[in-house]
Amino acid sequence: MGSATYYTLCNGSNGAGAAFGCPCDNNALHAAYPNCPQTGCDHQCRPMVAKRYCETVRVKYDCPGGRTITVSVRDCACFNYPGQGCTSACQEVSAGCKQVAPALIDLTVEAFRQLAPLSLGRIPIVLYA
Repeated sequence: MGSATYYTLCNGSNGAGAAFGCPCDNNALHAAYPNCPQTGCDHQCRPMVAKRYCETVRVKYDCPGGRTITVSVRDCACFNYPGQGCTSACQEVSAGCKQVAPALIDLTVEAFRQLAPLSLGRIPIVLYA
């Protein structure tokens, strides 16, 4: 268990997975994942299974009635505060129905919206990798 955030940097042709034919798109069920050895991506807040770009993981919103969605890994996650290293925000505590840490995955806008309102910003999740 941990938390998920969302980011808005995917334009349909970019992301670390683009070099492998897997660009990210904010309008699709895509995600940035912190352990993708293809590009040396290793920004894990806790040990996680390695994934290749285009592989999928299931994400469950861990609140009563929470949905589960499947997202495609398209980018490398970086859980940071502005101007700080990629794991500087790993200990941040999430609000919502539970208090959780650490960050496990960054979802695109559409993927996050499928689980919870964007206004929450950070949600408790269970990740099935």
